[in-house]
Order: sequence, then structure tokens, then C-alpha cells
Amino acid sequence: MKRKSLLFLLSAAFTCCGLVMFFSCSAKENATAASAMESDSIVADIDMGHFAITMDYPSDTTSALAQAMTEYASEMLGGSYQGTYTSPYAIMAYYHTQTVTEWRSDYEQFKEVSSTSPSLYWNTVISRIAETPRFLTVGFICETYQGGAHGLCIDYGVTLRKDDCRRIGWEIFRNVKGENFQKLIRQGLKEYFSVTTDDELKPMLFNEEYIYSMPLPQCPPLFTDKGLKVIYNSYEIAPYAAGRPTFVIPYDKLKGELTVTGQRLCGIIE
Repeated sequence: MKRKSLLFLLSAAFTCCGLVMFFSCSAKENATAASAMESDSIVADIDMGHFAITMDYPSDTTSALAQAMTEYASEMLGGSYQGTYTSPYAIMAYYHTQTVTEWRSDYEQFKEVSSTSPSLYWNTVISRIAETPRFLTVGFICETYQGGAHGLCIDYGVTLRKDDCRRIGWEIFRNVKGENFQKLIRQGLKEYFSVTTDDELKPMLFNEEYIYSMPLPQCPPLFTDKGLKVIYNSYEIAPYAAGRPTFVIPYDKLKGELTVTGQRLCGIIE
């Protein structure tokens, strides 16, 4: 098992279901677009497979923004960690150990009934994927294989408003069932599936009725420097073979759809 640490300072903004959390961020934390960040990894290649976790986090781990980020990571990893959120490495080590321990019993049972042993896989990455003076967007990707026909990948994330560390959800849209918003979602899906018409899009989806009222993704909207990133995970609206339908809606197309909160967050208004 090994641990890697890397300190780096970013000078520009990067491209990146939830409960609303509030913390008290200082004015200093909100003064610059990019935070000084560190990255830690724990990697174990053992008899039953590959188990790894990597996490980016602000260098000042006592700041409200850093704790909001690590708390989110803990909740996505299972929410059973009972320590403080000022030590990202401790959180990583806790869930890494927990995963290896929990998977061990299944691995041993599989070996008893099979002539071959599966090579299990658990790889989690929590990273900063976008940051401006107003927000920090965190990505959460967990790839797993526990035997069977194929593995799974969860691709999630969250946008944290810097001035109070609020988690941003779909509530910052005025009417997600409205025709204009639905049209934007359909257009993004058409681009993902490389089709041009509604009729061509229908067979790509589990339910053709989605074309008239597309459900929202379980992943909240992710604010990036290029626009709003929308991620549908496997099996949400389409078969596994379709991958994870993902697209970005430019902010200039969303002005009429966002609440004032959303418009301020992406800089449409001050």
C-alpha cells in the first residue's frame, strides 16, 4: 500500500441528490478563483485485486470549504466515517480499509464455488473539476468490478457555493418540466447519441415517453467554466451499452431557466 502527496497551485478555473449544507467561509477563501490544492492516493494491489482511492482537497484542510468537500466525499463513500473532516487522508484510509474488508468475504465465497478467482477492482477519484471565485465543483467517480459480465461506474459530483458552501441542486432552475428546459436536455442527448431528431432519439432511451418529459439525472447540475454539465449514469434513462449520457449546456442558453441564485453563481448577473 502506498501514499502519494502532491502540492500544486492552479491559476485558472478548471472544467467540473443532495442535501443543502451551510458553513461559514471566510472572505479570504472567496477572494481568488483557484485554491491551493493537494492530492493524496492510497493504492493496494493484493491477492483479490486492485483497490485505490485518490482525493483532491484544499491545502488548508481546516477551512470550511475543505471540510465541505471532504464531508461530501465521505457521504458518497457510505457516510459511516465518524471522525472530523479536517483530515482527508484519514477519511480515505477509513473507506479504503472498509471496502477491502467488506469485499473479502464475497471474494472467498466466490473462490469456493469457482475454479477461477476474479480480479476485483475498486477505483475512486474525488477531484476538483471546476473553480471560479463563486463556486468549486467537485467530481466523484467510482469504478468497480465485483465479478459478473461487466463492472460499474458511478459518475457524480457537486457544486459548492464558496461564500457559504451550499450544495447546489436542481432547485436553482425555475421549471425543469418547462418546454424550453426540456428542449435543452433533448438537444444535449441528441449530441451525445449523435442523432438529429426526436424520433431518432426515442429508441436510444428506456422509455420513449421520456422524449416528452425527460427525468432529471440523479447527479445534481455541475457548474463548469464552459457551462452546466449534465450527467446521466448507466441505467438511468438508457441501457448499459449507451454509457453515461453526458453533455454541457452553455450558460447563455440558460439565462431564462435559472433562478437569480443560479444566474449569480455562473456570473450572468452580479
